[in-house]
Amino acid sequence: IRTLDEMRPGDCFDRPPDDSDTAKLIACNTRHNAQLTHRFELPDGAFPGESVVKDRVDSGCDARWAKMFDRDPPPVRIEEWYYYPTQETWRTGDRLVLCYVTGAKERDLNRSVVPRK
Repeated sequence: IRTLDEMRPGDCFDRPPDDSDTAKLIACNTRHNAQLTHRFELPDGAFPGESVVKDRVDSGCDARWAKMFDRDPPPVRIEEWYYYPTQETWRTGDRLVLCYVTGAKERDLNRSVVPRK
């Protein structure tokens, strides 16, 4: 089990409940329901509002996924998701965004979808 901020791109895990900040890491060649693809931080400053944060997260993850998957499409159909700071966590210094994928229609995965380098 790791806290979400300890996770690294390529980590496979089972999605935690919405109110949890930890996830169970799982070997990518076994059944899991999510894989972290990217992490980045939003700029410091006052909380810009939920819609601005969501727009920045959306465009940041989308650009990273395009760069990753346009060259090397995933081996299975996927859906793209993310975790991002809330106004409450922003006050504590949280700026971390985690971009991750699940199987299409939230089906389980049984291998990595992140292209090998």
